[in-house]
Amino acid sequence: MFTVLFCFRVVAQLIVANIETGILPAFERWHSGAMPYWMLFLVQVLILGLMVRTNRFYTTGKIIASPVLGRVLLIFGTIYLLGMVLRLGLGLTLFSDDRWFANHIPTFFHLVLASWVLVVGRVYMQ
Repeated sequence: MFTVLFCFRVVAQLIVANIETGILPAFERWHSGAMPYWMLFLVQVLILGLMVRTNRFYTTGKIIASPVLGRVLLIFGTIYLLGMVLRLGLGLTLFSDDRWFANHIPTFFHLVLASWVLVVGRVYMQ
């Protein structure tokens, strides 16, 4: 589910970067401006590839339990999730005029990625 949501984000943002759909929010709402879009797109494709590969390994039983990796992913995922919850809260209150904080679409999808990392971390703990 998290991979499908993230894939939707990558495809939807690519669409609105090139055409105005009238259905999807404008490109500026999808892109916080932290890095150039071409670079962001490449990173997103790499992340999506990692997600698909990891999901495939899980569904085919090729993931080998690694408590150390699981703990690292759980710690990273927790920090990432809490950071994005803080970003969302600050964007809704104190920094509502700052594009990086106020664009809630990117923050939502960071929450999706953080949740995926937590799930994968839990899988590696088994």
